[in-house]
Amino acid sequence: MKLSAKVMVPALALLSTAAIGQTVSAYTWVGGEPDPNTVYDSVQKQDNATIPAEGTFKEWDPTDPGPGPEPTDPVDWIDVSIPTKVLFGQTDATEGKIVAPIYQIRNNSVKGVKVSVGNFVKGQDADKVPELVLNMDSVSSSTSIPLVNPTTAPQFPRESVTLPNKDDVSEFTFSGSVGANFQFGEAINPQYELVLQFEAIGV
Repeated sequence: MKLSAKVMVPALALLSTAAIGQTVSAYTWVGGEPDPNTVYDSVQKQDNATIPAEGTFKEWDPTDPGPGPEPTDPVDWIDVSIPTKVLFGQTDATEGKIVAPIYQIRNNSVKGVKVSVGNFVKGQDADKVPELVLNMDSVSSSTSIPLVNPTTAPQFPRESVTLPNKDDVSEFTFSGSVGANFQFGEAINPQYELVLQFEAIGV
């Protein structure tokens, strides 16, 4: 498991994992495996032959790999755009429900990515909302992942979505409630960390 980035939340922390195994793509080659693009010629009745030898040295770009070697670590295929902060809240005027904006997760890589919620960590002032129920909801499907529940501890990791193609997008938001006994008054701003895990697929 490879730690990519981590920021406080309302914000996102990232953990990246990589799928096991590799496949040969037409536009790249894999070290230690046959070159799928090689054309062979026959040498007959001559005692020497000259073969052009070309090197490739470049920075790896999973969004546009081009000709050249694939990475030895599948985690290098991961390239995902996520929000740097996510927000949610409730007032006495939101009909007893948490409301939140809609956020996106976008796959920038030419390989697919599986997105999971690895954890949701309580931070500063989280204990000031003891009856909080919070869920991460998919906008395009019925998927809802419990993040906080005062009676049942949510289980992680939980798969959220698979984005198999480049530029695939998943939208999510938050739902829940601070509980019937919460007293609205001076603003409370509890902090959390949402840990996402990314697993490269198709590599």
